Amino acid sequence: MAENLLTVVAHIQAKPGMEQQMKEDLLSLLAPTRAEAGCVTFNLLEDPKRSYSFRAL
Repeated sequence: MAENLLTVVAHIQAKPGMEQQMKEDLLSLLAPTRAEAGCVTFNLLEDPKRSYSFRAL
């Protein structure tokens, strides 16, 4: 199975004024994405040094 795994890391930066909306939208994707067939893990990390900068992996 390990040879069929794919890892995607996305860096996402909110546009000014859209920070809270983007955070809410990203958080709303966690449960449905994790429920998809074949999804091993899906995490959202917020960069503490850069306001509203996220990494989805």
